[in-house]
Amino acid sequence: MKKQIVFISKDEARVTKAFKKQACIFGTDEFKLWREYKQEFPDAVMVVKSINKNPNKKTNRNKKYDNMVEFISTLPNSEKLMEQFEVIKQRSKIQNHPYGYVLDWFEAYVEPLGNFETFIVDKAAKAEADTSAAA
Repeated sequence: MKKQIVFISKDEARVTKAFKKQACIFGTDEFKLWREYKQEFPDAVMVVKSINKNPNKKTNRNKKYDNMVEFISTLPNSEKLMEQFEVIKQRSKIQNHPYGYVLDWFEAYVEPLGNFETFIVDKAAKAEADTSAAA
């Protein structure tokens, strides 16, 4: 069993979210452990551990092949870039990680030519406007 409870002070015990959920169920090991802890420190309260998430984490959320094609089509030299894109997709088939191969090419050669994030935001806004106009 993973360590799920950490002693902080007489007033506070840091626990995981899973531990807190299980501690509320009568008869579980976590319930029994919390009951023993409360006998030792009656004023203690459970504080759920929080995970500090990195707001600058790089994600590839909207970088799907379809979105890449649409983005390339908005650029000035789109015909040449689409030819290169198709060649890279073909080359990627023999790679261990085909999507990563295409993504690396896209980020290195195509993204600097325009703002992909702005393109995605505009695309989402247009789709939302279309759905609200249809309703």
